[in-house]
Amino acid sequence: PVPGCLNVDQVFYLFREVHLSGRKIIAFDLNEVSTGGQEETEAEWDGNVGARILYKLCGWLVKSNA
Repeated sequence: PVPGCLNVDQVFYLFREVHLSGRKIIAFDLNEVSTGGQEETEAEWDGNVGARILYKLCGWLVKSNA
């Protein structure tokens, strides 16, 4: 989490809007997800959020190319 950045629901909203616009998602990159160098609970949270976003991105990728 970074002050002023998007939260997970806002990211999912953007995925949905891209899909509804008729655009195709041809690739994506997920970065800034770390499980090291932090307190254990923060690292677990970052990994969990990253996995949820990756899962949703894969779903929207399939939907946009169907």
